[in-house]
Amino acid sequence: MQFQKDIYEKYMINKYNINNSNNCLTIYEDNELQSMEFINKFKVTQLSIEKCIKLIPKLNSLSIKQLSLELCNVTSIEELQLKNLEVLILAENPQNMIKFNIKNICKFQQLKRLDISGYNNINASCIQIEGLTTLKICNCGIQSIKMLKTFKNLTELALNNNKNIDIAPLSDLLYLTKLDLGRCNIKNTFTIQKLVHLNELSLYGNQSIEITPLQFLKKITVLSLDSCSLQNIDILQNLVNLQVLYIADNQITYIQPLQKIPLIYLYTDNNMIIDLQTIEKHTNFEFYVIDCQQKPTQRQISIANKLRNVHLPITVLKQMSQKYRKLKYNVCKYLDQIDCCLQQLFEEQEYFVEHVSAFMNQNIVGQQ
Repeated sequence: MQFQKDIYEKYMINKYNINNSNNCLTIYEDNELQSMEFINKFKVTQLSIEKCIKLIPKLNSLSIKQLSLELCNVTSIEELQLKNLEVLILAENPQNMIKFNIKNICKFQQLKRLDISGYNNINASCIQIEGLTTLKICNCGIQSIKMLKTFKNLTELALNNNKNIDIAPLSDLLYLTKLDLGRCNIKNTFTIQKLVHLNELSLYGNQSIEITPLQFLKKITVLSLDSCSLQNIDILQNLVNLQVLYIADNQITYIQPLQKIPLIYLYTDNNMIIDLQTIEKHTNFEFYVIDCQQKPTQRQISIANKLRNVHLPITVLKQMSQKYRKLKYNVCKYLDQIDCCLQQLFEEQEYFVEHVSAFMNQNIVGQQ
């Protein structure tokens, strides 16, 4: 018996490279979770169980602080009695697999981070854990978040993919530094302007959203406005600490206002930008993206030709080439001549610009 135990322990140690300095363990099959002794022996405090058939009661013998049961087929969480648990992730379990009595979570009074994303019409008002600092309730079909007023200590909140949500109660969460409201069908951001401590804000996928109030969020460093039907981004020049900006899939033509902010990363895929020279002013750019279709329109060709007069920093060019290794969908492929610095980079990495002016002419004629 002891021999089998030793063999099992050696197997687990070798498979997961466990040692005294490793406090994180992921179990992919529930039949591997036969003994908990070695987990405590090696002071594992972070445990992730993926795609397990059932929840093993022996988990209660552990002294873990972080537990992830994401994508598991567990049937209940009532058995869990981990009083020292600080992080609990129950996201994206198959529908109706967990008999989810939200009140059972309240026994984990030491929780700092909770993720219950993916459960339809969940009643989060039953959660009464004052110490929570991070809460994720994404894709749960909720519309009212009045219950969040009691979570005064929240610093990170994710509510993305909850359609037609009323965000008014957010004004009471004054300590929020990170907020995700992507695809929530939000039209105005007047409530958000009160959250002056925000560092990261995601509003992607909210069509026709009014972004003017965002100009008061002076601490914002990361902002996501992808797919928001934006045409004008003038107010962004007031975000003096903005370093990362996502504005892909909009109808933006001018990015001149971005000259005044210390951007490092800029993502502009699928826009109609015509003042590309603006980016020359940003010598601190590390990444810049212009992604176009495989068969560009006349408008896209016109914009792309302006690249010949734009001298991008070498760091930008390298990052661009790494993201689009084959440049299959990059409009540069259709230029009969390009800026020398671009051409040199592509040739060094064995990327060749095809001279397809004839194809371009045919494409343009076909659209007229």
